[in-house]
Amino acid sequence: MIQSLVYQRPTSLLQQYEFVLTWATEGESQIFLAVVTVSHRDGVTTIVDISVEGDLPEGFTDVWDAEWAVKQIHFELAEELDRLNRSETF
Repeated sequence: MIQSLVYQRPTSLLQQYEFVLTWATEGESQIFLAVVTVSHRDGVTTIVDISVEGDLPEGFTDVWDAEWAVKQIHFELAEELDRLNRSETF
């Protein structure tokens, strides 16, 4: 028989965040929804996946800069990721 069950802290978290990706070419803009999956385990936060919804325009992969995208995601989620890191220490 279980006498008690006491919550201590998360050992890992997997969260998803919605982003809007704007694709602009020669006066025309298209909006795409993107879902970013973030893993947080043992004080380390990692971007696991970036998934863009819809059919991507021709040439998208030629100009997609994954390093820039990751930096932008970290910038946008900085406060949230800092909160996760702080909660890990308690």
